[in-house]
Amino acid sequence: MNKQILRAAAKQKRNQLTKEQRAQFSKNICEFILASPDFIEAKTVMCYCAYGSEADISPVLEQALLMDKHLLLPKVYLLEGSIKALEIKDIAHLHINEHLCTGAYGILEPNEQSCEVVETQKIDLVLVPLIAFDKHCHRLGSGMGYYDKFLPLLRSDCKKCGIAFAQQEIEKVPAKAYDIALDYIVTQDGVYINRTR
Repeated sequence: MNKQILRAAAKQKRNQLTKEQRAQFSKNICEFILASPDFIEAKTVMCYCAYGSEADISPVLEQALLMDKHLLLPKVYLLEGSIKALEIKDIAHLHINEHLCTGAYGILEPNEQSCEVVETQKIDLVLVPLIAFDKHCHRLGSGMGYYDKFLPLLRSDCKKCGIAFAQQEIEKVPAKAYDIALDYIVTQDGVYINRTR
């Protein structure tokens, strides 16, 4: 099936969740993440700021800082067609101010004037937002290709974790041979693990 049709259908299911459902499901997702050994042991974690009806993982961002982890957030570089990981160093920086501002596509992202770029090889765990996924941990993103370019730059032992609501699961993501499947995907109902790794 066409990727655009799959994206539209998955996004519609996500958008149909009530505000209360999204809040509860997001809380469940955060609990799974915070209890995972990969998060607990990671020194450098890349997260994201939720946009629209995406799962809100802001408690994970705050906890990462409270645990003295290096917290990174993606910044879109439109001219390069890429994202880079910039470090947020304080909980106070997680609010719209000189450190966090509305960037490309209306998504909150770090301000490169006050936040430093961190090399991808230093990242231990990356939490990836997505539009749809299948049971084999293949992801369907927004279609812009930012994470498709970013994920191959990570260390081979860096854990790649997709974040989604269970309603976003589809039967099969049309993946190419070069597409990188995630290590696992966390939903409010549990964790899908990539058994091929």
